[in-house]
Amino acid sequence: MKLKAVVVLLICCSLSFQSCWLTDTEDDVLPKMQDYYEPMTMQRSEFNATTILQATAEVIINSGKIYVKDNFIFINEHNKGFHIIDNTDPTNHQNIAFLNVLGS
Repeated sequence: MKLKAVVVLLICCSLSFQSCWLTDTEDDVLPKMQDYYEPMTMQRSEFNATTILQATAEVIINSGKIYVKDNFIFINEHNKGFHIIDNTDPTNHQNIAFLNVLGS
């Protein structure tokens, strides 16, 4: 009986490890990972020229990180800029502006 339990356990282990074997299918190809980041540099004058505060708010489509400072909430829009939200009254916050920032 003990030998039978050991044999069943070995068969179960071998079947579970079989799912981990790599084959030559396209599912086994791993994506190429980037090894490093390259910094983006620009002159301060160019940065100032491309950073524009829009008085009209935009709809949040692809939000990123959220920052809170005093009564304001800043929500990052990937590769576009920041939504500026007035949170003076947390029950009725107002999306007041959008800050275009290159590469944000």
